[in-house]
Amino acid sequence: MKKIYKLQFQFSLFSLFFITLMPAQTVAVYSFAQTSSSLTPLVGGSVLGNSTNDDDLFGPFAIGFSFNYHNTVYTNFSVNTNGYIVLGAATTGSSTAVLSDAMSNTNGSINNAIAGLSEDLIGQAGSVLSWQVQGSNTNHILVVEWKNYNMYGTDGFGSAVPGTNDALTFQIQLYQTSNKIQVVYGTMNADTLAHYNPEVGLRGNSNTDFNNRKVNASNTWATSVAGTVNNDVCLLNSVKHPLTGQAYTWTRTSVGVENIEAEAISLFDIYPNPASATVKLSVPDLHADHFTISIYNIEGKTVYSEKDTNVIGYFSKQIPTENLAKGIYYIKLDTDKGADVKKLVIQ
Repeated sequence: MKKIYKLQFQFSLFSLFFITLMPAQTVAVYSFAQTSSSLTPLVGGSVLGNSTNDDDLFGPFAIGFSFNYHNTVYTNFSVNTNGYIVLGAATTGSSTAVLSDAMSNTNGSINNAIAGLSEDLIGQAGSVLSWQVQGSNTNHILVVEWKNYNMYGTDGFGSAVPGTNDALTFQIQLYQTSNKIQVVYGTMNADTLAHYNPEVGLRGNSNTDFNNRKVNASNTWATSVAGTVNNDVCLLNSVKHPLTGQAYTWTRTSVGVENIEAEAISLFDIYPNPASATVKLSVPDLHADHFTISIYNIEGKTVYSEKDTNVIGYFSKQIPTENLAKGIYYIKLDTDKGADVKKLVIQ
Protein backbone atom coordinates (compact mmCIF):
# COMPACT_ATOMS: atom_id res chain seq x y z
CA MET A 1 0.00 0.00 0.00
CA LYS A 2 2.87 2.41 0.76
CA LYS A 3 4.21 2.03 -2.77
CA ILE A 4 0.79 2.78 -4.22
CA TYR A 5 0.43 5.92 -2.09
CA LYS A 6 3.93 7.00 -3.11
CA LEU A 7 3.11 6.52 -6.78
CA GLN A 8 -0.11 8.49 -6.42
CA PHE A 9 1.73 11.30 -4.63
CA GLN A 10 4.40 11.48 -7.31
CA PHE A 11 1.76 11.54 -10.01
CA SER A 12 -0.07 14.35 -8.25
CA LEU A 13 3.13 16.38 -8.01
CA PHE A 14 3.84 15.76 -11.68
CA SER A 15 0.30 16.78 -12.62
CA LEU A 16 0.58 19.95 -10.56
CA PHE A 17 3.96 20.75 -12.11
CA PHE A 18 2.62 20.16 -15.61
CA ILE A 19 -0.44 22.33 -15.03
CA THR A 20 1.71 25.07 -13.52
CA LEU A 21 3.91 25.12 -16.59
CA MET A 22 1.07 25.18 -19.05
CA PRO A 23 1.60 28.50 -20.82
CA ALA A 24 -0.94 31.07 -21.84
CA GLN A 25 -2.17 30.96 -25.41
CA THR A 26 -2.26 33.72 -28.02
CA VAL A 27 -4.27 34.42 -31.17
CA ALA A 28 -1.28 36.24 -32.67
CA VAL A 29 0.23 33.06 -34.09
CA TYR A 30 -2.77 32.11 -36.22
CA SER A 31 -1.76 31.96 -39.88
CA PHE A 32 -3.75 34.14 -42.29
CA ALA A 33 -4.85 33.89 -45.92
CA GLN A 34 -6.90 36.23 -48.12
CA THR A 35 -8.63 34.65 -51.07
CA SER A 36 -11.48 35.10 -53.50
CA SER A 37 -14.46 32.95 -52.56
CA SER A 38 -18.24 33.36 -52.57
CA LEU A 39 -20.87 34.12 -49.98
CA THR A 40 -23.85 31.80 -49.84
CA PRO A 41 -26.75 33.67 -48.17
CA LEU A 42 -28.36 31.97 -45.21
CA VAL A 43 -31.75 30.40 -45.79
CA GLY A 44 -33.71 29.90 -42.62
CA GLY A 45 -31.67 29.83 -39.46
CA SER A 46 -32.26 31.73 -36.24
CA VAL A 47 -33.09 35.40 -36.80
CA LEU A 48 -31.72 37.75 -34.13
CA GLY A 49 -32.07 41.25 -35.51
CA ASN A 50 -33.68 43.41 -38.15
CA SER A 51 -34.12 47.04 -39.13
CA THR A 52 -34.34 48.23 -35.51
CA ASN A 53 -30.87 46.94 -34.50
CA ASP A 54 -28.51 49.35 -32.76
CA ASP A 55 -25.78 48.20 -30.32
CA ASP A 56 -27.76 45.05 -29.58
CA LEU A 57 -26.28 41.93 -27.98
CA PHE A 58 -27.70 38.42 -28.44
CA GLY A 59 -26.83 35.16 -26.72
CA PRO A 60 -25.18 33.11 -25.55
CA PHE A 61 -26.14 30.33 -27.95
CA ALA A 62 -24.77 26.81 -28.42
CA ILE A 63 -22.18 26.59 -31.20
CA GLY A 64 -23.36 23.05 -31.90
CA PHE A 65 -19.86 21.57 -31.60
CA SER A 66 -16.67 22.09 -29.65
CA PHE A 67 -14.56 24.87 -31.15
CA ASN A 68 -10.90 25.26 -30.20
CA TYR A 69 -9.90 28.93 -30.10
CA HIS A 70 -6.25 29.61 -29.13
CA ASN A 71 -6.15 26.26 -27.30
CA THR A 72 -9.34 26.82 -25.30
CA VAL A 73 -12.43 24.84 -26.20
CA TYR A 74 -15.67 26.83 -26.48
CA THR A 75 -19.23 25.61 -26.91
CA ASN A 76 -21.13 28.92 -26.72
CA PHE A 77 -21.06 32.25 -28.52
CA SER A 78 -22.78 35.64 -28.47
CA VAL A 79 -23.47 38.01 -31.34
CA ASN A 80 -23.25 41.81 -31.39
CA THR A 81 -24.90 44.05 -33.97
CA ASN A 82 -21.59 45.89 -34.33
CA GLY A 83 -20.04 43.21 -36.53
CA TYR A 84 -18.50 40.67 -34.17
CA ILE A 85 -19.07 37.53 -32.12
CA VAL A 86 -17.69 36.60 -28.69
CA LEU A 87 -16.88 33.04 -27.65
CA GLY A 88 -17.71 31.70 -24.20
CA ALA A 89 -20.23 32.57 -21.54
CA ALA A 90 -22.59 35.53 -21.70
CA THR A 91 -20.91 38.81 -22.58
CA THR A 92 -22.08 42.08 -21.04
CA GLY A 93 -20.25 44.70 -23.10
CA SER A 94 -20.90 46.29 -26.48
CA SER A 95 -18.15 47.90 -28.49
CA THR A 96 -17.64 49.57 -31.85
CA ALA A 97 -13.92 48.69 -31.75
CA VAL A 98 -13.85 45.24 -30.17
CA LEU A 99 -10.21 44.36 -30.89
CA SER A 100 -8.70 47.46 -29.26
CA ASP A 101 -11.33 48.33 -26.64
CA ALA A 102 -9.73 48.20 -23.19
CA MET A 103 -12.91 47.88 -21.17
CA SER A 104 -12.86 44.09 -21.03
CA ASN A 105 -9.33 43.76 -19.67
CA THR A 106 -10.93 43.61 -16.23
CA ASN A 107 -14.46 42.28 -16.74
CA GLY A 108 -13.84 39.87 -19.61
CA SER A 109 -16.99 41.00 -21.37
CA ILE A 110 -15.66 41.24 -24.92
CA ASN A 111 -12.53 39.09 -24.78
CA ASN A 112 -12.18 36.17 -27.21
CA ALA A 113 -13.91 38.09 -29.97
CA ILE A 114 -13.89 37.58 -33.74
CA ALA A 115 -14.54 40.74 -35.74
CA GLY A 116 -15.80 40.65 -39.30
CA LEU A 117 -16.50 44.38 -39.38
CA SER A 118 -16.31 45.93 -35.92
CA GLU A 119 -17.79 49.41 -36.26
CA ASP A 120 -20.99 51.26 -35.34
CA LEU A 121 -23.43 49.16 -37.39
CA ILE A 122 -27.15 49.79 -37.39
CA GLY A 123 -30.12 48.07 -38.96
CA GLN A 124 -32.11 49.53 -41.83
CA ALA A 125 -34.91 48.38 -44.12
CA GLY A 126 -34.06 44.86 -45.25
CA SER A 127 -31.49 44.18 -42.52
CA VAL A 128 -31.36 40.66 -41.05
CA LEU A 129 -28.94 39.36 -38.43
CA SER A 130 -29.09 35.56 -38.21
CA TRP A 131 -27.11 32.40 -37.54
CA GLN A 132 -27.21 28.75 -38.52
CA VAL A 133 -25.22 25.55 -38.01
CA GLN A 134 -24.64 23.78 -41.31
CA GLY A 135 -23.07 20.46 -42.32
CA SER A 136 -23.08 17.06 -40.64
CA ASN A 137 -20.98 14.55 -38.69
CA THR A 138 -17.68 16.23 -37.86
CA ASN A 139 -17.93 18.83 -40.62
CA HIS A 140 -20.28 21.40 -39.12
CA ILE A 141 -19.93 25.11 -39.77
CA LEU A 142 -21.38 27.85 -37.60
CA VAL A 143 -22.38 30.76 -39.86
CA VAL A 144 -23.37 34.18 -38.48
CA GLU A 145 -24.62 36.62 -41.11
CA TRP A 146 -25.13 40.39 -41.16
CA LYS A 147 -27.30 41.19 -44.20
CA ASN A 148 -27.79 44.71 -45.57
CA TYR A 149 -26.51 46.62 -42.55
CA ASN A 150 -25.77 50.31 -42.36
CA MET A 151 -23.11 52.46 -40.66
CA TYR A 152 -24.03 55.17 -38.20
CA GLY A 153 -23.09 58.70 -39.23
CA THR A 154 -22.74 58.11 -42.98
CA ASP A 155 -22.92 61.73 -44.12
CA GLY A 156 -19.10 61.88 -43.97
CA PHE A 157 -19.04 64.78 -41.52
CA GLY A 158 -19.30 62.90 -38.23
CA SER A 159 -23.03 63.46 -37.81
CA ALA A 160 -24.63 60.97 -35.45
CA VAL A 161 -27.36 59.95 -37.86
CA PRO A 162 -27.80 56.76 -39.87
CA GLY A 163 -27.08 57.00 -43.58
CA THR A 164 -29.14 55.71 -46.44
CA ASN A 165 -26.60 54.43 -48.96
CA ASP A 166 -24.77 51.66 -47.11
CA ALA A 167 -25.48 48.02 -47.87
CA LEU A 168 -23.08 45.83 -45.90
CA THR A 169 -23.35 42.03 -45.96
CA PHE A 170 -20.83 39.57 -44.51
CA GLN A 171 -20.52 36.32 -42.57
CA ILE A 172 -18.33 34.97 -39.77
CA GLN A 173 -17.82 31.21 -40.08
CA LEU A 174 -16.39 28.74 -37.55
CA TYR A 175 -15.37 25.29 -38.81
CA GLN A 176 -15.55 22.13 -36.75
CA THR A 177 -12.50 19.83 -36.58
CA SER A 178 -10.12 22.20 -38.41
CA ASN A 179 -11.10 25.07 -36.05
CA LYS A 180 -10.67 27.42 -38.99
CA ILE A 181 -12.11 30.93 -38.77
CA GLN A 182 -13.35 32.63 -41.92
CA VAL A 183 -14.91 36.00 -42.69
CA VAL A 184 -16.62 36.15 -46.09
CA TYR A 185 -17.89 39.42 -47.54
CA GLY A 186 -20.91 39.79 -49.80
CA THR A 187 -22.25 43.09 -51.10
CA MET A 188 -20.26 45.84 -49.38
CA ASN A 189 -21.54 49.15 -50.72
CA ALA A 190 -20.53 52.18 -48.63
CA ASP A 191 -21.86 55.73 -48.91
CA THR A 192 -19.91 57.91 -51.37
CA LEU A 193 -19.05 60.40 -48.60
CA ALA A 194 -18.17 57.71 -46.09
CA HIS A 195 -14.78 57.16 -44.50
CA TYR A 196 -15.21 54.26 -42.08
CA ASN A 197 -12.54 52.56 -39.99
CA PRO A 198 -13.73 49.08 -38.94
CA GLU A 199 -11.51 46.67 -37.04
CA VAL A 200 -11.18 43.20 -38.58
CA GLY A 201 -9.53 40.17 -36.95
CA LEU A 202 -9.15 38.16 -33.76
CA ARG A 203 -8.93 39.08 -30.09
CA GLY A 204 -7.67 36.80 -27.33
CA ASN A 205 -7.86 37.20 -23.56
CA SER A 206 -7.23 40.96 -23.66
CA ASN A 207 -6.78 43.80 -26.13
CA THR A 208 -3.02 43.18 -26.08
CA ASP A 209 -3.56 39.78 -27.72
CA PHE A 210 -4.70 40.38 -31.29
CA ASN A 211 -4.36 39.23 -34.88
CA ASN A 212 -5.83 41.92 -37.09
CA ARG A 213 -5.69 43.33 -40.62
CA LYS A 214 -4.85 46.75 -41.99
CA VAL A 215 -6.11 48.47 -45.14
CA ASN A 216 -5.14 52.07 -45.90
CA ALA A 217 -4.72 54.37 -48.90
CA SER A 218 -1.79 52.34 -50.26
CA ASN A 219 -3.41 48.88 -50.42
CA THR A 220 -6.77 47.14 -50.85
CA TRP A 221 -8.94 44.67 -48.99
CA ALA A 222 -7.54 41.96 -51.28
CA THR A 223 -3.97 42.91 -50.29
CA SER A 224 -4.49 43.73 -46.61
CA VAL A 225 -1.46 43.55 -44.33
CA ALA A 226 -1.08 42.34 -40.76
CA GLY A 227 -1.80 44.98 -38.15
CA THR A 228 0.99 45.92 -35.76
CA VAL A 229 -1.15 47.67 -33.13
CA ASN A 230 -4.53 46.63 -31.81
CA ASN A 231 -6.37 49.62 -33.25
CA ASP A 232 -5.21 49.18 -36.83
CA VAL A 233 -8.24 49.38 -39.12
CA CYS A 234 -9.42 48.53 -42.62
CA LEU A 235 -10.45 51.67 -44.49
CA LEU A 236 -13.97 51.34 -45.90
CA ASN A 237 -15.64 53.69 -48.37
CA SER A 238 -17.31 53.64 -51.78
CA VAL A 239 -13.97 52.92 -53.47
CA LYS A 240 -12.05 51.02 -50.80
CA HIS A 241 -14.14 48.00 -49.82
CA PRO A 242 -14.09 44.18 -50.11
CA LEU A 243 -15.22 42.81 -53.43
CA THR A 244 -18.06 40.30 -53.28
CA GLY A 245 -16.61 36.96 -52.25
CA GLN A 246 -13.51 38.33 -50.52
CA ALA A 247 -12.56 35.87 -47.78
CA TYR A 248 -10.24 36.29 -44.79
CA THR A 249 -9.17 33.01 -43.17
CA TRP A 250 -7.33 32.40 -39.91
CA THR A 251 -5.95 28.92 -39.20
CA ARG A 252 -4.29 27.62 -36.06
CA THR A 253 -0.58 27.25 -36.74
CA SER A 254 1.20 23.94 -36.18
CA VAL A 255 4.70 25.30 -35.54
CA GLY A 256 4.26 25.13 -31.79
CA VAL A 257 4.60 28.80 -30.93
CA GLU A 258 1.09 28.91 -29.51
CA ASN A 259 2.69 27.94 -26.20
CA ILE A 260 3.61 31.47 -25.40
CA GLU A 261 5.06 33.33 -22.45
CA ALA A 262 4.48 30.99 -19.53
CA GLU A 263 3.94 32.93 -16.36
CA ALA A 264 5.28 30.19 -14.10
CA ILE A 265 8.67 29.79 -15.78
CA SER A 266 10.91 32.01 -17.92
CA LEU A 267 14.04 30.50 -19.41
CA PHE A 268 15.43 33.65 -21.03
CA ASP A 269 15.22 37.43 -21.41
CA ILE A 270 15.44 39.60 -24.52
CA TYR A 271 16.61 43.20 -24.79
CA PRO A 272 15.81 45.65 -26.25
CA ASN A 273 12.18 44.94 -27.02
CA PRO A 274 11.05 46.58 -29.29
CA ALA A 275 14.26 46.05 -31.26
CA SER A 276 15.61 47.25 -34.57
CA ALA A 277 19.14 46.16 -35.60
CA THR A 278 19.80 43.47 -32.98
CA VAL A 279 18.22 41.81 -29.98
CA LYS A 280 20.14 40.21 -27.13
CA LEU A 281 18.92 36.89 -25.77
CA SER A 282 20.29 36.00 -22.34
CA VAL A 283 19.84 32.94 -20.15
CA PRO A 284 20.98 33.28 -16.53
CA ASP A 285 21.54 29.58 -15.93
CA LEU A 286 21.33 27.29 -18.94
CA HIS A 287 22.14 23.59 -18.62
CA ALA A 288 21.48 22.03 -22.00
CA ASP A 289 23.12 19.35 -24.13
CA HIS A 290 21.55 21.01 -27.16
CA PHE A 291 19.19 23.90 -27.87
CA THR A 292 17.69 25.88 -30.74
CA ILE A 293 16.89 29.58 -31.01
CA SER A 294 14.12 30.33 -33.51
CA ILE A 295 12.20 33.42 -34.56
CA TYR A 296 8.76 33.08 -36.15
CA ASN A 297 6.75 35.75 -37.90
CA ILE A 298 3.07 36.33 -37.13
CA GLU A 299 2.06 33.72 -39.74
CA GLY A 300 4.15 31.03 -38.02
CA LYS A 301 6.97 30.93 -40.57
CA THR A 302 10.56 30.55 -39.36
CA VAL A 303 12.62 33.64 -40.21
CA TYR A 304 15.69 32.81 -38.06
CA SER A 305 17.07 29.60 -36.57
CA GLU A 306 20.34 28.67 -34.89
CA LYS A 307 21.42 25.56 -33.01
CA ASP A 308 24.10 25.09 -30.32
CA THR A 309 25.25 22.37 -27.92
CA ASN A 310 26.72 21.79 -24.47
CA VAL A 311 26.07 25.01 -22.61
CA ILE A 312 26.37 25.19 -18.82
CA GLY A 313 25.78 28.40 -16.88
CA TYR A 314 25.20 31.92 -18.21
CA PHE A 315 24.55 32.22 -21.94
CA SER A 316 23.91 35.23 -24.18
CA LYS A 317 23.51 35.76 -27.91
CA GLN A 318 23.25 38.85 -30.09
CA ILE A 319 20.74 38.10 -32.84
CA PRO A 320 20.70 40.28 -35.97
CA THR A 321 17.25 41.63 -36.79
CA GLU A 322 17.99 44.47 -39.22
CA ASN A 323 16.66 42.42 -42.14
CA LEU A 324 13.30 41.68 -40.49
CA ALA A 325 10.31 43.78 -41.52
CA LYS A 326 8.63 45.86 -38.85
CA GLY A 327 5.99 43.93 -36.95
CA ILE A 328 5.34 41.26 -34.34
CA TYR A 329 7.48 38.11 -34.06
CA TYR A 330 7.97 35.28 -31.57
CA ILE A 331 11.38 34.17 -30.35
CA LYS A 332 11.63 30.64 -29.03
CA LEU A 333 14.33 28.91 -27.00
CA ASP A 334 13.92 25.15 -27.26
CA THR A 335 16.18 23.00 -25.09
CA ASP A 336 16.32 19.37 -24.08
CA LYS A 337 15.13 20.54 -20.63
CA GLY A 338 12.16 22.63 -21.81
CA ALA A 339 11.09 25.53 -24.00
CA ASP A 340 10.03 29.15 -23.66
CA VAL A 341 8.61 31.68 -26.14
CA LYS A 342 8.39 35.46 -25.97
CA LYS A 343 6.85 38.12 -28.14
CA LEU A 344 9.35 40.31 -30.01
CA VAL A 345 8.48 43.60 -31.70
CA ILE A 346 10.65 44.91 -34.54
CA GLN A 347 10.37 48.62 -35.24
